[in-house]
Order: sequence, then structure tokens, then C-alpha cells
Amino acid sequence: MVRNSAQSAGGAGHVQNGSDLILTNCTIADNTASHSGAITVVNSSAEIINSSVWGSSPDGVVTDSSNVIAAYSNIAGYSDGVGNVDIDPLFEDAQASDYSLNQFSALIDAGNPDSPNDPDGTTADIGAFYFGQTPFAASLSLPIDSAAVGQVSVIKVRASADRLISATL
Repeated sequence: MVRNSAQSAGGAGHVQNGSDLILTNCTIADNTASHSGAITVVNSSAEIINSSVWGSSPDGVVTDSSNVIAAYSNIAGYSDGVGNVDIDPLFEDAQASDYSLNQFSALIDAGNPDSPNDPDGTTADIGAFYFGQTPFAASLSLPIDSAAVGQVSVIKVRASADRLISATL
């Protein structure tokens, strides 16, 4: 739920009068409203798990006489509770509407460890889009005659997250 707006409250959503809201592995970002840019919960309950609520204006989650439980989530202005953080999610390119996580995001593998793993087999990420981690392995073969006994050789290796770029002796 990104880039939505509302005239009064809850740019991304508004629940009230006994409603139950359950958000799991959601990304809610860059929403606007005159009151509570992201989500408004009034006389209701909400459960927010493995979700990111970020960058909405004027607020993230606003409650009134409601029971809101958040765990393993990234909510702007709120870090109380188990596994919750309040940090820039480091989206890949929010300006271009790419709300996937970039490789430096602290939300990678930060979801509830009891949740199902991401498709790549790692711990769940926080948010709607998991960051795919592929195993990277490289091997170097050096001729035996390239180093004498007792000689120290330095191998310079350049690698990215997914490939070997160069290796020099």
C-alpha cells in the first residue's frame, strides 16, 4: 500500500468500530492524509507483523481506544515491542516506486524467526518484498610453482554480492 491519500484519516487504511486489521509482510509507505498518513485504528484491533510502515505524512499508525500489537516490524516513530525497529528501510528506489529492499537494509532477515522462511530459505524479511539471497562461492586455482616454501603471497580478490569480479596474485 504505497502512495495513497485520504482527505481525513488513514491514507493507506482506516478501520473502526470493532474491526480487526491483520497486516503480515506488508509495505505501507509514502501515504498522506490530514490525520494519520498511513493507518488509523479507532475502537478496533490491529496486528502488524513483519511489516514496514514508513514515510507517510503526517503520521504512521494512529490509534484511538484500540488494541494494536506490532512485532518484528519497522514502524516510523514506534519501536516498542518484540523485534520492532524504527529505521530507514533503505528501499531500492522509492522515487521510482521500487519498494524492494536494497542489499544494505537492516530489514533483511529481521522478521519473526517463527514465520515461514523467505523463498530463498533465509529468515523472513520485514516488508512485502523479500531480498533474494543467493549463495556465492568462488574458487581460485594457483599453480604450485607460484609460491616458494616460506614465501608469503597476497591474493587480491574483488567480488560483489553475486559474482567474482577479479583475483590477482
